[in-house]
Amino acid sequence: MSGLAPTQRNPVATARRLASAVFASLLFAIPSSGFAGAVGAEIRVYPAGLIPSVRGELDLGSGGRVLGQAGYNATDRRDWGKHEDESGGGFGVGAGWMYPVSDGWIAGIRVDYWWLEIDWTDPGRSGSTSLGVLQPTAVAGYRWPAGRWYLDATLALGGEFNVEVDGEAVGEGWILLAGVGGVFSF
Repeated sequence: MSGLAPTQRNPVATARRLASAVFASLLFAIPSSGFAGAVGAEIRVYPAGLIPSVRGELDLGSGGRVLGQAGYNATDRRDWGKHEDESGGGFGVGAGWMYPVSDGWIAGIRVDYWWLEIDWTDPGRSGSTSLGVLQPTAVAGYRWPAGRWYLDATLALGGEFNVEVDGEAVGEGWILLAGVGGVFSF
């Protein structure tokens, strides 16, 4: 539980609603508004997990793009967290911004929010923790045009912050992700 009184605002709930609204507008409202954009999929991996996602992009005209994504974060943290073994997963949404640096090179920022269920074990005991994870990252990579398709490969460095925890504390900290994706431009 968050411990907030019913009359107090919950910043985590507000962030969830905002991220969901941004993603929905990118995937549904923008294509019908005449703006240039793209839709596609991506997969990101990190030492403790795998994140497949669907992605929407809106071209800002100057080459920059606003991103929205929804996916599933499957993790097996082994003993890298606060317990001897931590594993689980959950759905999440995110938003970001990418800009072409030069000759196919891209850079940007991204913020994802994950609703995770983590099962953990220690010698002689086990449990489960439900949590919200805020994951801001700086992203760099390369994008290849292929007709109306774009393919990209990226590296992202950032942090995982457990902002809403129901159960015992589980691992958080630095994260390095490698990703590949493809989008179709309209």
